[in-house]
Amino acid sequence: LHTPLSNYGITAQSHHGKTGCVVAIGEKPILGLIDPGCMARMSVGEMLTNMIFAKITDISDIKCSANWMWPVKFPGEQYNIYKACKEMCQIISALNFSVDRGKDSLSMSYTDHNTKETIKAPGSLVISGYAPMSDITVKVTPDFKHPNSDIIYIDLSNGFKRMGASSLYKLYDQIGNESPDVHVELLRTAFYWIQMLLEDDTMNIFAGHDRSDGGLITTLCEMAFSGNLGFEINIDNDYPLEYLFNEELGLVLEVDNNNTKYILDLFKTHAYYLGKVTSDKRIIIKNKSNVIINEDMTVLRDDWEFPSYEIEKIQCNLECAHQEYTSMKHR
Repeated sequence: LHTPLSNYGITAQSHHGKTGCVVAIGEKPILGLIDPGCMARMSVGEMLTNMIFAKITDISDIKCSANWMWPVKFPGEQYNIYKACKEMCQIISALNFSVDRGKDSLSMSYTDHNTKETIKAPGSLVISGYAPMSDITVKVTPDFKHPNSDIIYIDLSNGFKRMGASSLYKLYDQIGNESPDVHVELLRTAFYWIQMLLEDDTMNIFAGHDRSDGGLITTLCEMAFSGNLGFEINIDNDYPLEYLFNEELGLVLEVDNNNTKYILDLFKTHAYYLGKVTSDKRIIIKNKSNVIINEDMTVLRDDWEFPSYEIEKIQCNLECAHQEYTSMKHR
């Protein structure tokens, strides 16, 4: 399908062996407008929940490059970058890996010579993590693969549904004042358990994706778009908007039906059975059995692809861009 969807990149060490390296990225720039410390912590958390679906040698073997982009010449921004750096160091130390290189761009502002208006970028950190893999074939991709398999949601926020800097808020020109944050112990434990499940051939984890930009609903839709399948889930929540659109850390797994109970028991109160992957290419979401979404997956996928199509029209051959976009409708 050529969908631009991946959690990580893997490189083989040679043409003949199975050893290699995985790289994953985390960034949360808009969170810096609320709390620079949370922004740094969540960037580290996003990198880990991207890397989590590739089996690495050990979490302590992860090394990171930290790329700082900050308008430090403005009042208060030197303190903000200090706070972000301090929080990054603390969470990485708590998770037992390290930053061994980095880069900075500390003049992130622009002054229009005509209007004299100055625009500054939000202070942000991009964490690029990389780690060795003993076997590059031990990995899971985000695309749904098997109709009638089970969908499990793992909440790594310890029940929080903070909406600050979410994509939903941005649609309404809001930022919010309560930032998502990282529950370090939950994240560390989940990383260990998912890595353990990947190594067990009997677990049959078919697909895995992190909850990030757009929230749980976007995670599920992306898994359906790339797998060319549908899904039907039933949530039980008094605040479905916050439940589906908050951007706290979390994971979604597609698993063999025979392993659902084991995985739910493993993660205890932090894991939830949501529903099934389906072959009829419809996205159905119910809340307490009330249908809140029942839409053709291909229609939603067209909407998801449309911004990329508009960019392609600017930089590519128009006919080719149009053919690529319309070809998705017939898959």
